[in-house]
This record gives sequence, structure tokens and C-alpha cells, in this order.
Amino acid sequence: GWIEALAESMGGETPAFTAALARFARLPVVEPDVFDALVLDTATVPFVEASTRVCAAFVSEDGGTLVVLTDPLDDATQLWLRRRLAARAGRPSGSTRWA
Repeated sequence: GWIEALAESMGGETPAFTAALARFARLPVVEPDVFDALVLDTATVPFVEASTRVCAAFVSEDGGTLVVLTDPLDDATQLWLRRRLAARAGRPSGSTRWA
């Protein structure tokens, strides 16, 4: 993927580069196996919007929400997501995490 290619072009290893990128974006690294316990939240981020904006929302077992961005510097998508999260009605008030 692009992270591996960028890490290699900069002479670094992927895990270290990914960790540095996450620190820069102030977001945690989420390992792929975490998604096995999550349910895609298409009510918050419909499939078409997720495809267009390249983001997604997931519901965790505790009722919290995990919002995943492919571009953490995309302010317009972050603002759109914050509005979608604020507009949810009748949903558990679990915590929202960003990744």
C-alpha cells in the first residue's frame, strides 16, 4: 500500500513510519483485527458517503463509535463527520474515538 511505499522511499520501516504518522495526525494506530469486533455504522456514514469521502464509522460492543479516516488532514471530511455524529438521534451516548 501507499504507507509501505512511502516508508520505504524514506528509508524507514512500515511500523515505525505508521507510528510516526499517527503521532503527527494525533490519531491512534488501529490494528486490522480490531475491526473484527466492530459493526459498520451505515446510519452515521452511509455507504455512498463512506466511498466518496473515504471514511467510515463503526459501532463497538460498548455502544461507542470509532470513526476511521484515510486522510486525517482532510478538515472538510472531519467537519462533515462531526456534524453527522452530532445529528444522530436515539443512539447510545457511548464515546467517540477517531482513527
